[in-house]
Amino acid sequence: MSTSSFLYRITSFRHVVDLFDTKELYLASPASWDDPYERILKHQRSDRFFAQCWCKKSVSDAMWRIYSQDRTGIRIRTTKQKLFKSLRSFKEIREIGWLVKDVRYASARKINKEISKIADELRVNYTARRAADALLIKRDAFDHESEVRIVVDDRRADNTLVLDSLRVPVDPHDLIENVFFDPRVDPTFERVCTHFLKTKLKYRGSIGRSSLYKDRDSLVVE
Repeated sequence: MSTSSFLYRITSFRHVVDLFDTKELYLASPASWDDPYERILKHQRSDRFFAQCWCKKSVSDAMWRIYSQDRTGIRIRTTKQKLFKSLRSFKEIREIGWLVKDVRYASARKINKEISKIADELRVNYTARRAADALLIKRDAFDHESEVRIVVDDRRADNTLVLDSLRVPVDPHDLIENVFFDPRVDPTFERVCTHFLKTKLKYRGSIGRSSLYKDRDSLVVE
């Protein structure tokens, strides 16, 4: 398989355990995101869209520092194909629309123009697919994230409940191919968590530590 199909996500150990315990992938409401540009567009089904972010980069100093500030973050790896498989299975039991697409990065000016264009089109002819485009563009200040997003439109007839998240059933042992610890992780934390993954969660994928900051032999000039 081409390495270009691999996707990565840095998260907390608690969230990794939740994934394996519940056998569900957690998708958040974009309304909960920090970036105000991702909350500009409001439409008739805004509260029925949910998303999760993955990264195409296997190694990123910026991502470790942003998403693992306490040095206890975990990087999990999957593929687009495995996400497709999980979402297709979910669609068989629940009325949803879904996509997995790369995020585009642009200037704030271009994003404002694009969102305005999307809004104009939705006023004339609303489609969930076009509405989802607003979640696939981000300011170029964030291009270090090299992001791919899962976007799900919950189309159930009963839409009276306002949800802050959506959970997609998955087989975590099939979905998650490997687990890597923060390169700065405390060895005791790494050892305890590795033991838990293997013995309690029965994880059989590979487990390691990022070598981003691994010491190298010195070159001595005399």
